[in-house]
Amino acid sequence: NEALDILMPALPQRLQEGNQNQKVPIWIRYIKKILIEEGHIITHTLHLWHLIVRHENMFYNNRAQFVPQMINSLPKLGLLPNSSAEN
Repeated sequence: NEALDILMPALPQRLQEGNQNQKVPIWIRYIKKILIEEGHIITHTLHLWHLIVRHENMFYNNRAQFVPQMINSLPKLGLLPNSSAEN
């Protein structure tokens, strides 16, 4: 976790070469791709969601990219479809 926390601020600058004109940055697409491909492994999913939450300012402008994966992750993270909001 600490290594990623150190590397995350440099990620947009390091991965922007040749991608300045794209609407969604390449590093956002990489994280989204990992969430889609490795979403069945709960530890990877949790690790990436923690990363997104810890660096919310970096992901805020592209938050809509993660909504479908977030919704699909809810049952795996403990939110059951028939549970009440009080629990």
